[in-house]
Formats: sequence, structure tokens, C-alpha cells
Amino acid sequence: MPIESQIDVILQAQRILLTTHRNSDGDGIGSLAALYGALKNLNKQVWFVPVDEVPKRYSYMLENVDICTTPDDINADLLIILDTNHGELCNPLFQNSINKNRKVLFIDHHVENSKPHPLIFRIMNLEAASTGEIVFDIIKTLNVPINDFIASALYSSLTFDTQAFKLVRNSARSHSIAAELASHQINTEKIQRALFAHWTPDKMKFLAELIHSAKYSSNNKVVGLSVTLKQLEKYKLHGDDVNDIVDMFTLIPTVKFAYFIRQAEANEYKVSFRSALNDYAYTVATRLDGGGHKSSAGTWLNADSISSIEDRINNELRLLKLLD
Repeated sequence: MPIESQIDVILQAQRILLTTHRNSDGDGIGSLAALYGALKNLNKQVWFVPVDEVPKRYSYMLENVDICTTPDDINADLLIILDTNHGELCNPLFQNSINKNRKVLFIDHHVENSKPHPLIFRIMNLEAASTGEIVFDIIKTLNVPINDFIASALYSSLTFDTQAFKLVRNSARSHSIAAELASHQINTEKIQRALFAHWTPDKMKFLAELIHSAKYSSNNKVVGLSVTLKQLEKYKLHGDDVNDIVDMFTLIPTVKFAYFIRQAEANEYKVSFRSALNDYAYTVATRLDGGGHKSSAGTWLNADSISSIEDRINNELRLLKLLD
């Protein structure tokens, strides 16, 4: 839905909860922090309610944000969920809000596959390269001046979700927004390093193991990667520590498609897809109830094993004629 048709949902609320999806990332946290700053400038009462632990590399964006871990103590009249339109990725907060007859506003740039609901509102833009771009437009519509705090958070959002502007859906717009944000007193180099310079000796050792276990097929056009909870524990890594590794494999000239299956719980997996110069990643993700960018997308799947997920992915790749 366009911003103008939904903006009253924000303006009419006074006590607002903000959150983003589990396994939060730079786009979710950055767009959330920026909107927090804008709402505070409108004299709203605002709190960030994390649905799980926020990775440390994003903590610099939350230094001036009020964090609430007991949302039941707050009689909020609106919950805003950023960077996803799947409420279940924000439970129990999302379901509790619906049970309390609280309005919920989703702000996102991924494909929408939810049914209408009288308490649910949406601001969606599938052409945006990041949720931060949508929040940038919302802030402009609200006539809130962009200060250094908001600019830093938005720049972080854009930088993260475009992988330092390599994955832009609309190159001119993404860069023009970034240029405006960079005119503020923000340290763009520091932001880049905070988001991407988080390699460790243990992560390097894990990468070596992953390289040896990678599965290549169709004359090296497809590469598959996977990691279990046991492996992450072995190298003292968290899920957010390894989400970026799959990108490296698309730098192989022959690779057209790469997937990375990461175990999150006993029977739950986060699956990331990457493709080179095509939209295969997005196509496969949407067929598996996920979404994302043209060449960088993903989904969450419940399964008994990694091999069963690989079978589902391979079936989709055969339909795309990527597998022999």
C-alpha cells in the first residue's frame, strides 16, 4: 500500500512499539532505529521490542534507543514491524498484539503473501532496495527533518541490504538517497566496517571447512553449502556470523546460483540464496514462501534434515533448467 494511504495509522498512535524479524539484520535494525528517531521527534512514546538477541555488530545503531523486554507492561496502541511481512517471525509479540486488538503496521520491501485483517496495515514497496528506503520516504512524508542519528541509521540500512550498493534494485534512487544521507555528520567508513569487518580466526577456520564441503553441480553452475548447530558451536559462531559467507561463492565465474542452509533449531533452517546477474535467487525463494532481492533472497523452512531441503531446492532448480 502507498505511504499516503497508511500514514494516519502512525499519526493517530501515541504509544508505539517497534520491532523487526527474528535473526535481525542491518536493514531491519537500521530502518527501525531511523523510524524511532523520527517518531520521537513527533513527540511519540516509542520503544524497540526485540524478539530475540540483536547481533552485536548492529548495537551502534541502538545507543539512543529505548529497548523494552516486557511489552505487556506497556499499553501501546500500535505495533510497527519492519523488514518483514511475516508476523510469525515476530512472535509472540505479533500474536499477542493481535490478541490485544492492537493495530499492526508492516513496513517492508519483500513480496506480500498474507491475507487481509482488520487490525493489519501495510506500507510496501517491492521496488525498494531496502526497508530503509521506504522509511526514508515515510520520514519525508511525516515532514520530520533528518538529523545525524536518523541519517546514520538509514545509511546503515541501505549499505547493509545492498551489500555496499552491489545489490540495488534501482541504482539511481539508492545512490541518490545515500548521497543525501552522507551530507550529514556521519562516518560512512566506520559504518561500512561495523557492518562487514567482523571476521575472526575461528570464522576463517570455519570457512576452510565449508569450502571443502561445498557441493558443486551442473558444471559448477550451482553450489550448495550447509552448516549445522554443532558446527557453529565448534567454531564459537552465531548465525549472524556466517550469513555473509555464501556471497563469496558467487564470485566464481561459473556459478549462477548458490544456496546456504543454516540450522537454526532442531528442525528449523534459514536458507539463503544468491545468484549472479539473474533473478534465480528471488524466484526460488518466493517458490519456497520466502522473498528478498533479485539476486539475494531467502526463506525459513521446517524439515527433518538438510538433505530434504536440498531436494526441494534441486527440484526448483530443475524447473529453471539450472540442474541437468
